[in-house]
Amino acid sequence: MHPRITAVIPSALGLLGSLAAQSVNQFQIPEGRNTNFTARADLLGSAAGDVCQRYPSELFDEVFQTVVSGAVVHRVSTLYVINQDQSGITLESFTVGLIGDDPLVSPGPSPDPARDLLRLGPFRTPSTTVTGPVAWFWSFALSTPFDALPAKSDFFAVCGLPANAAWTADGLSIHMSGWTVNPVDDPYVPALGAHPDIVFTIDRSGTPIVIGRFDRTQKIWIGGPGALMRVGADIDPLVARGSNPNWGAAGMYPDQNPSRLDGVAFSIIDANLPNATCGTIGVFGRFAPISTSLAAFFVEGNLSLPLSAILPVSFAFGTMGPAGGWRQTTFPFPNNWGAGGNLGFMSFQSVLLDFTVPRVVMTNGAAFHAL
Repeated sequence: MHPRITAVIPSALGLLGSLAAQSVNQFQIPEGRNTNFTARADLLGSAAGDVCQRYPSELFDEVFQTVVSGAVVHRVSTLYVINQDQSGITLESFTVGLIGDDPLVSPGPSPDPARDLLRLGPFRTPSTTVTGPVAWFWSFALSTPFDALPAKSDFFAVCGLPANAAWTADGLSIHMSGWTVNPVDDPYVPALGAHPDIVFTIDRSGTPIVIGRFDRTQKIWIGGPGALMRVGADIDPLVARGSNPNWGAAGMYPDQNPSRLDGVAFSIIDANLPNATCGTIGVFGRFAPISTSLAAFFVEGNLSLPLSAILPVSFAFGTMGPAGGWRQTTFPFPNNWGAGGNLGFMSFQSVLLDFTVPRVVMTNGAAFHAL
């Protein structure tokens, strides 16, 4: 069952320590402006386990790459979650963390229940006098940054939930953005199984059981100092579910068929590089299986794209604002060059130039998959 959200009370928790002089760029898979339910995914109320939000490596490459002592690391400095207690007067415990993928599961993807990359907690929800549902926004700043985020394989942001036999009257769940019942996101899904599962549950009540699904994204996410780039979908306002462009699942899996003709937009974020100049390159197809180091050219970060396939055009170009952000809808709806769909994968990456230092910084790679 998916109890509706009836209250949101923000709260934040910081672990001792901080990253001085490094601002945090937040990377949330869901369309962050829209929430339709709170849910435990496939985790029963009687079971304890993890709700896992997948970061798909075919769509995001070299996430949060950051140069430290001359080497490229993939740094996470903050974890985030929005969870909800169905009865605020009861105290609930939970954990947050990162889990790696299981390369032995074929066909994948799948989180590996035995491969915790990072786990924090348990934490307890605050005491309240509210007898009904209460939702909490949590921000966990790491005292020591985590520098081993997988660069070219899946990883999962997770929230560990306790069992509560009283669910749905009581118990913890995670906010979500779904596209089946009362949809708030709109990826193109022509058939069941057209895209890999994106949310997983690990039931840890006994021998771990992993279940995946593709009908929502969960609000469990990461933050770090690395430059961030996303691809969005500019959707016909007559059918768009929420604000345009859509930076969630619709941007990852756009509908470029004649019935909708989604456009393409780009979001480039780096709070550490305000007022920098940014440009975006791209290829038809996937990321390179092995990234290219650009250190010899004094560029911070690796090239995600296959060098020989880069198209001779900039897909987005401009100057970051004072907060360190730039958005551009390069191909607005109706996007006729993509008419008919079947473009498959298109992959992009942005470069930031700060002429005052000077510095040249690469973002992550970001892609869409259009069927």
